[in-house]
Amino acid sequence: MYGYYVCPLLADGRLTGRADSARCDTALTVQRASLEFDAGPAATTDFAQACQTLAAATCRNRVELADHATDAQWIKTC
Repeated sequence: MYGYYVCPLLADGRLTGRADSARCDTALTVQRASLEFDAGPAATTDFAQACQTLAAATCRNRVELADHATDAQWIKTC
């Protein structure tokens, strides 16, 4: 349901989302992303920040979202 290797997104001590990501060349590619129903309005910002942090930690210089990654309503904010 969430992907093969899922990275949990924690914010303020609670689970707000999950991401299945892969390192591809110089990018961190998010294959699938899911936000919890009760994640709150800051979840998309938290998710984008977490992706940037993970990209930097894995020596990637950008984050890419796969076309099929998630719901288009919040993907634009990442």
